[in-house]
Parts: sequence; structure tokens; C-alpha cells
Amino acid sequence: MSIQQIENRISALQKQKKKLFIPYVMCGDGGFVKTAEIIRLLEKSGASIIEIGIPFSDPIADGPIIQAAGQRALDSGVTLKSIVTFLKDLPPANNVPRIMMTYLNPILQYGYEAFFSDIKDAEISGVIIPDLPLEEYDVINPFTSKYNIAIIPLIAPSTNLERLDKILHKANGFIYTVTVNGTTGERKGFPDEVLLRLSSIKKHTNMPVVAGFGVSTQAHIDTLSAHCDGVVVGSKIVALAHKNEYDAIQDFVKGMNK
Repeated sequence: MSIQQIENRISALQKQKKKLFIPYVMCGDGGFVKTAEIIRLLEKSGASIIEIGIPFSDPIADGPIIQAAGQRALDSGVTLKSIVTFLKDLPPANNVPRIMMTYLNPILQYGYEAFFSDIKDAEISGVIIPDLPLEEYDVINPFTSKYNIAIIPLIAPSTNLERLDKILHKANGFIYTVTVNGTTGERKGFPDEVLLRLSSIKKHTNMPVVAGFGVSTQAHIDTLSAHCDGVVVGSKIVALAHKNEYDAIQDFVKGMNK
């Protein structure tokens, strides 16, 4: 997998007039056997790309549902190295690329070269690092370039146009727009300024723009997708997985492009 896998997947879906649906899975929550079942279910159900979450003890961007899932995984002994090994043994299916969401400290502990080399071998196509500031991108650029892995930025609501342009210049794969200030988690709805911002960001880049944080209903998906290229759904998927509601997960994914 590589940046091109993400680009090819998105291009193919857009030619079919489909919006992107990117579900998030907390890797190791409930054990690796369960994680494998969920990943395979998502691939079979039509996920566009799968975001693999890495449990971390200080997850600044994660809301209570994902924090709890990460803590359960950590309590069971899951580590970044064990996740990489697990993913190497579970190659992607149905042409569904995988991206990884983790924080900078685990990568530092792992070692930049080893981390990007190993996730390349595990067929990870891109990384989201919420606590990696724009000014530090150059630290990992040699490794993402060497191993052809996308850096997928999180665009905060407070990001001004000057900074946005700088971020877009360094990003690849797609643009992940955060819908609200704060952490992930289910919400009732989104104000008009969120929709206007999505439309504005779309005008500033040729890369696909997706919306995430708080997306938990079909109504959310329909509203946000009308102003961008698709959505990321995290807490809702994680909560359903924790309750073993696999049929509900499948219906949720399939409902994206009825």
C-alpha cells in the first residue's frame, strides 16, 4: 500500500459518484481477533478507507468513547509493535487502504526509521498524527517520502487561511477537517459555520476533503457530505463494536451510499 493506493481508491469511488466513508477502529480493543473481525466486516461492507487507531495513554484528540477503548486495549497489553505485527498478518482486502492514527510519542519511542519502515510492511498507506505541529513536519518528511506514506493533516476550526495554505502544501492523501473545537465524540448536529468552512476549504485544494469528529448519524453524514467529499466516523463505530453490534456497523457503512 502507498499514497497511490489512497488516491486510486478515492478516484475510483468518486467516478462512481460515491462519497467517502472512513470508519475508525481502535486496534486491540477486545483483542486482535475481534479487531480482525471488525476490519474484515468494514472492508466487506464498503468502507472507503479504514482508520486504524493506536491506543495511547494521553490521547489529546480523543473523546471519552475512544479514550475508554484505548485504555481497554492498553490494559490488555496491546502495544504499537504488537499492532504492527498483527496488521502485517492481516493484509488489506477489497482494495480498501488503511491509514493509522497515532501520536508522536509512540513513534519517537519506536524510532522514526523503524516505524515508517514497519508500517510500510504492514501496508499502511497514511498516518494521522494529531499532536504533530506543522513546524515539525520536516522531521518526519524524509521517512514518509522514503516509504511513500501520506501525511494526512487535521485542520482545526481555528486554522486561518494562511496556515491552511501551508498545511495543504505539505499534505497528501486527503484533508481531514475537524468539525468542532474539542475532542471526538457523538454530537447532536453541526452549525452552519461548519458547513461553510468545509465548502471554503474545498475551494483551496484539489485534494479530497473529509469531515470528522462527532459524526454519528445518517443525518450528520448527509448534511456534511453535501459540503465535502465524505466523512470519518469514529466514536459511533467504536461504541457499536464494543457492544458487538456487528449488524448495526454493517448497516451504518452500507447506508453511506444507498
